[in-house]
Amino acid sequence: MTTYLNWLPSLSIGAYFGSAGENSKPQSPVTPIQTTQSENNKMFGFWNEIFGKAPKIEKYSPENIRRLSDLLRKQSKNGSDDSIVDVLKEMTQVLVWGDQHKPVILEYFFENNIHDIILTLLKQTKSLHITKQILQTMNILFENIHDLTSLYFLLSNNYVNEIICHEFDFSNDEILAYYIIFLRTLSLKLDSNTLFFFFNERHDDFPLYSEAIKFFKSDESMIRASVRTVTLNIFAVNDAQMQEFVLDRNASPYFSNLVNFISDFSRILDEISDKPDYYKRYQTFNYYLVEHCDNFYYINDIINLENERMNQELTSHLMDLLLKPIYADSLVKRELLPYKQTRQFICKSINVIQEEESL
Repeated sequence: MTTYLNWLPSLSIGAYFGSAGENSKPQSPVTPIQTTQSENNKMFGFWNEIFGKAPKIEKYSPENIRRLSDLLRKQSKNGSDDSIVDVLKEMTQVLVWGDQHKPVILEYFFENNIHDIILTLLKQTKSLHITKQILQTMNILFENIHDLTSLYFLLSNNYVNEIICHEFDFSNDEILAYYIIFLRTLSLKLDSNTLFFFFNERHDDFPLYSEAIKFFKSDESMIRASVRTVTLNIFAVNDAQMQEFVLDRNASPYFSNLVNFISDFSRILDEISDKPDYYKRYQTFNYYLVEHCDNFYYINDIINLENERMNQELTSHLMDLLLKPIYADSLVKRELLPYKQTRQFICKSINVIQEEESL
């Protein structure tokens, strides 16, 4: 017995509807109906909805940023880490392209507060994978978006400061690296026009600076170099109120810690070179020497900014914590003079020289 599934394909169109009789006149072939693309969309729209075949969306289009935004809203609630990261990556690509070619893409992104969704996701997620991608996304956006209106949208509503002050897991080296790179990128956008987005005079708060200097003694040289870049970019902004904040609140302890850090490097170099087998530790000695020189290049860059009050603060700490007690002392043979006497002698001599120069 033939089954239904075997029987169905054997039916021809003629057998199913009935064949024409012998006396029937042959009919002329039917001319295909010519339809436009819009008519096709109307005709098949119903079936597309049933079978889930939505029209293809171009990647770099307002429709796609809308689709990605909806996906991010849904995925942020119950999506997997990989799916959220994929959405963030594609969204980043579309936004950067839109900044250069189609501003309406960024307009939709900001008008619908999609950046707030990203911030909420950062606060709620415990995934290091998602956290790293958010930092990457924000860094890429700030580095590549050049339209001032879009940049101001990104900086508005204390959005960036909330990211800066977020409690990241800095025990993860990648998170720390992405975070410091993010701060460095932000500092490159800092000028007299964007300063008020970062510096809140009323609340006496400047997170970009105060958070960055926490890492100036990091074990990683890349981290230390980035912190120096951030602080130099901040010091270079010609704004009296911001400079007052830095000098009154942070300059003295920061410069003091900086000079003490340089002093520690000096002592390490002295300890290595003072041992008979110092030549066996050449690589270690060379590493500390290069870092030591970098710190002095940094100090030179600060002095070249020609901020008189800042330079006075810095040179005062250099004299009191480094030049007098360590460098000058090392020029006198300790077996000839006790250490305390040596220090007093050198300090007195330098003070005399300073007084003569001031006259």
